[in-house]
Amino acid sequence: MILVPNAKACVTADWQFTLNIGSLEINDKILENLCDKETCYIAEDFIAIKSSYDERIAIIIGKTSSILGFKGITFKLPYKLNENGLPEISEVNPEKYDWKNLVKTDLNFLKDLGVIEISSQDIEKISSFATNGKNIMLCNSSWQPFEPNCFCEEGEILCVKCGASAFNIEIPEKLLTSIKPKDQISISFLTIILILSLFFVVILVKKSKLLH
Repeated sequence: MILVPNAKACVTADWQFTLNIGSLEINDKILENLCDKETCYIAEDFIAIKSSYDERIAIIIGKTSSILGFKGITFKLPYKLNENGLPEISEVNPEKYDWKNLVKTDLNFLKDLGVIEISSQDIEKISSFATNGKNIMLCNSSWQPFEPNCFCEEGEILCVKCGASAFNIEIPEKLLTSIKPKDQISISFLTIILILSLFFVVILVKKSKLLH
Protein backbone atom coordinates (compact mmCIF):
# COMPACT_ATOMS: atom_id res chain seq x y z
CA MET A 1 0.00 0.00 0.00
CA ILE A 2 1.29 3.47 -0.90
CA LEU A 3 0.16 6.70 0.73
CA VAL A 4 -0.32 9.51 -1.79
CA PRO A 5 -0.14 13.03 -0.27
CA ASN A 6 -1.28 14.91 -3.40
CA ALA A 7 -3.52 12.48 -5.24
CA LYS A 8 -6.02 13.08 -8.01
CA ALA A 9 -8.77 11.79 -5.69
CA CYS A 10 -9.75 12.92 -2.22
CA VAL A 11 -12.19 11.49 0.31
CA THR A 12 -15.45 13.48 0.39
CA ALA A 13 -17.04 14.47 3.70
CA ASP A 14 -20.12 12.39 2.80
CA TRP A 15 -18.14 9.17 2.21
CA GLN A 16 -20.29 7.19 4.67
CA PHE A 17 -23.33 7.83 2.43
CA THR A 18 -21.63 6.64 -0.75
CA LEU A 19 -20.31 3.54 -2.48
CA ASN A 20 -17.98 3.68 -5.49
CA ILE A 21 -17.50 0.99 -8.12
CA GLY A 22 -14.64 1.31 -10.61
CA SER A 23 -13.19 -0.86 -13.38
CA LEU A 24 -16.52 -0.91 -15.26
CA GLU A 25 -17.04 -0.82 -19.02
CA ILE A 26 -19.42 2.10 -19.43
CA ASN A 27 -21.01 2.95 -22.78
CA ASP A 28 -21.29 6.74 -22.58
CA LYS A 29 -23.01 7.09 -25.95
CA ILE A 30 -25.86 4.71 -25.11
CA LEU A 31 -26.36 6.49 -21.77
CA GLU A 32 -26.44 9.93 -23.38
CA ASN A 33 -28.87 8.75 -26.09
CA LEU A 34 -31.27 7.41 -23.44
CA CYS A 35 -31.13 10.58 -21.34
CA ASP A 36 -33.50 13.51 -21.32
CA LYS A 37 -34.10 16.38 -18.87
CA GLU A 38 -36.53 14.35 -16.74
CA THR A 39 -34.41 11.21 -16.38
CA CYS A 40 -30.83 12.52 -16.17
CA TYR A 41 -28.83 15.27 -14.55
CA ILE A 42 -26.02 15.89 -17.03
CA ALA A 43 -22.77 17.56 -15.97
CA GLU A 44 -19.50 17.95 -17.82
CA ASP A 45 -17.87 14.78 -16.47
CA PHE A 46 -20.77 12.73 -15.09
CA ILE A 47 -24.45 11.87 -15.49
CA ALA A 48 -26.75 11.27 -12.51
CA ILE A 49 -29.85 9.07 -12.68
CA LYS A 50 -32.42 7.69 -10.24
CA SER A 51 -31.94 4.22 -8.77
CA SER A 52 -34.33 1.55 -10.05
CA TYR A 53 -34.17 -0.14 -6.63
CA ASP A 54 -34.85 2.91 -4.44
CA GLU A 55 -36.03 6.25 -5.85
CA ARG A 56 -34.33 8.08 -2.98
CA ILE A 57 -30.90 6.99 -4.20
CA ALA A 58 -28.81 8.74 -6.86
CA ILE A 59 -26.54 6.83 -9.23
CA ILE A 60 -23.70 8.99 -10.51
CA ILE A 61 -22.05 7.60 -13.64
CA GLY A 62 -18.64 9.06 -14.43
CA LYS A 63 -18.07 9.84 -18.10
CA THR A 64 -14.41 10.60 -17.50
CA SER A 65 -14.13 10.05 -13.76
CA SER A 66 -16.34 9.37 -10.77
CA ILE A 67 -16.50 11.65 -7.77
CA LEU A 68 -13.64 9.62 -6.34
CA GLY A 69 -11.41 10.33 -9.32
CA PHE A 70 -11.63 7.19 -11.46
CA LYS A 71 -14.16 6.30 -14.14
CA GLY A 72 -16.99 4.35 -12.56
CA ILE A 73 -20.28 4.53 -10.69
CA THR A 74 -21.11 6.18 -7.37
CA PHE A 75 -24.22 5.25 -5.36
CA LYS A 76 -25.25 8.10 -3.08
CA LEU A 77 -27.81 7.97 -0.26
CA PRO A 78 -29.71 11.13 0.73
CA TYR A 79 -28.58 13.13 3.77
CA LYS A 80 -28.92 16.55 5.35
CA LEU A 81 -26.20 19.02 6.32
CA ASN A 82 -25.91 20.23 9.91
CA GLU A 83 -25.02 23.79 10.96
CA ASN A 84 -21.34 23.00 10.41
CA GLY A 85 -21.98 21.83 6.86
CA LEU A 86 -21.37 18.17 7.71
CA PRO A 87 -23.62 15.33 6.48
CA GLU A 88 -26.15 13.80 8.89
CA ILE A 89 -28.69 11.01 8.54
CA SER A 90 -32.01 12.25 7.16
CA GLU A 91 -34.22 9.35 6.04
CA VAL A 92 -31.77 6.53 5.30
CA ASN A 93 -29.25 5.12 7.77
CA PRO A 94 -26.20 4.11 5.69
CA GLU A 95 -25.06 1.59 8.31
CA LYS A 96 -28.35 -0.31 8.15
CA TYR A 97 -29.15 0.09 4.46
CA ASP A 98 -29.37 -2.91 2.10
CA TRP A 99 -26.43 -1.93 -0.13
CA LYS A 100 -26.10 -5.43 -1.57
CA ASN A 101 -29.57 -5.53 -3.12
CA LEU A 102 -29.23 -1.90 -4.23
CA VAL A 103 -26.02 -2.62 -6.13
CA LYS A 104 -27.19 -5.96 -7.53
CA THR A 105 -30.51 -4.55 -8.78
CA ASP A 106 -29.07 -1.40 -10.31
CA LEU A 107 -26.08 -3.05 -11.97
CA ASN A 108 -28.52 -5.48 -13.64
CA PHE A 109 -30.72 -2.50 -14.54
CA LEU A 110 -27.81 -0.67 -16.20
CA LYS A 111 -26.71 -3.88 -17.90
CA ASP A 112 -30.20 -4.41 -19.38
CA LEU A 113 -30.15 -0.83 -20.71
CA GLY A 114 -26.78 -1.45 -22.35
CA VAL A 115 -25.08 1.25 -20.29
CA ILE A 116 -22.54 -1.17 -18.78
CA GLU A 117 -21.04 -4.42 -20.01
CA ILE A 118 -20.69 -6.85 -17.13
CA SER A 119 -21.25 -10.53 -16.42
CA SER A 120 -23.78 -11.90 -13.95
CA GLN A 121 -20.88 -13.45 -12.03
CA ASP A 122 -19.19 -10.07 -11.65
CA ILE A 123 -22.44 -8.49 -10.47
CA GLU A 124 -22.78 -11.17 -7.81
CA LYS A 125 -19.19 -10.66 -6.67
CA ILE A 126 -19.41 -6.87 -6.55
CA SER A 127 -22.73 -6.86 -4.70
CA SER A 128 -21.34 -9.28 -2.11
CA PHE A 129 -18.80 -6.59 -1.13
CA ALA A 130 -21.31 -3.73 -1.20
CA THR A 131 -21.51 -1.61 1.93
CA ASN A 132 -21.24 2.09 2.67
CA GLY A 133 -17.96 3.93 2.29
CA LYS A 134 -16.26 1.35 0.10
CA ASN A 135 -14.47 1.61 -3.24
CA ILE A 136 -14.89 -1.65 -5.16
CA MET A 137 -12.48 -2.20 -8.04
CA LEU A 138 -10.71 -4.84 -10.08
CA CYS A 139 -7.22 -5.24 -8.66
CA ASN A 140 -4.83 -7.92 -9.89
CA SER A 141 -7.66 -9.65 -11.82
CA SER A 142 -10.10 -9.88 -8.90
CA TRP A 143 -12.79 -7.63 -7.47
CA GLN A 144 -11.75 -6.13 -4.15
CA PRO A 145 -13.28 -3.67 -1.68
CA PHE A 146 -11.12 -0.79 -0.45
CA GLU A 147 -11.49 1.84 2.25
CA PRO A 148 -12.87 5.25 1.13
CA ASN A 149 -9.38 6.74 0.86
CA CYS A 150 -7.90 3.87 -1.18
CA PHE A 151 -8.11 2.58 -4.74
CA CYS A 152 -6.20 0.33 -7.13
CA GLU A 153 -4.23 1.58 -10.11
CA GLU A 154 -2.27 -0.77 -12.38
CA GLY A 155 -2.32 -3.46 -9.70
CA GLU A 156 -1.03 -1.15 -7.00
CA ILE A 157 -3.09 -0.08 -3.98
CA LEU A 158 -2.93 3.68 -3.46
CA CYS A 159 -4.33 5.61 -0.50
CA VAL A 160 -4.92 9.36 -0.44
CA LYS A 161 -4.30 11.79 2.40
CA CYS A 162 -6.69 14.61 1.53
CA GLY A 163 -10.34 15.51 2.00
CA ALA A 164 -13.07 17.28 0.03
CA SER A 165 -16.41 18.86 0.90
CA ALA A 166 -19.69 16.95 0.65
CA PHE A 167 -21.15 16.70 -2.83
CA ASN A 168 -24.92 16.40 -2.88
CA ILE A 169 -27.00 16.20 -6.04
CA GLU A 170 -30.63 16.54 -7.06
CA ILE A 171 -32.14 13.25 -8.20
CA PRO A 172 -33.93 13.35 -11.59
CA GLU A 173 -37.72 13.18 -11.55
CA LYS A 174 -38.18 10.01 -13.58
CA LEU A 175 -36.47 6.65 -13.97
CA LEU A 176 -34.26 6.12 -17.01
CA THR A 177 -35.81 3.69 -19.52
CA SER A 178 -34.78 2.10 -22.81
CA ILE A 179 -37.45 4.14 -24.59
CA LYS A 180 -37.48 7.95 -24.61
CA PRO A 181 -40.80 9.75 -23.92
CA LYS A 182 -41.09 10.92 -27.56
CA ASP A 183 -40.62 7.33 -28.71
CA GLN A 184 -43.32 6.21 -26.29
CA ILE A 185 -45.68 8.79 -27.77
CA SER A 186 -44.91 7.54 -31.29
CA ILE A 187 -45.52 3.93 -30.25
CA SER A 188 -48.80 4.89 -28.54
CA PHE A 189 -49.91 6.81 -31.65
CA LEU A 190 -49.14 3.85 -33.90
CA THR A 191 -50.98 1.53 -31.53
CA ILE A 192 -54.09 3.74 -31.70
CA ILE A 193 -53.92 3.83 -35.51
CA LEU A 194 -53.63 0.04 -35.61
CA ILE A 195 -56.61 -0.44 -33.28
CA LEU A 196 -58.75 1.99 -35.30
CA SER A 197 -57.77 0.24 -38.54
CA LEU A 198 -58.78 -3.14 -37.13
CA PHE A 199 -62.04 -1.62 -35.88
CA PHE A 200 -62.94 -0.32 -39.35
CA VAL A 201 -61.99 -3.65 -40.93
CA VAL A 202 -64.36 -5.47 -38.56
CA ILE A 203 -67.17 -3.02 -39.42
CA LEU A 204 -66.59 -3.46 -43.16
CA VAL A 205 -66.63 -7.25 -42.82
CA LYS A 206 -69.90 -7.13 -40.87
CA LYS A 207 -71.49 -4.83 -43.48
CA SER A 208 -70.30 -7.11 -46.25
CA LYS A 209 -71.95 -10.12 -44.58
CA LEU A 210 -75.21 -8.23 -44.13
CA LEU A 211 -75.30 -7.27 -47.82
CA HIS A 212 -74.88 -10.91 -48.84
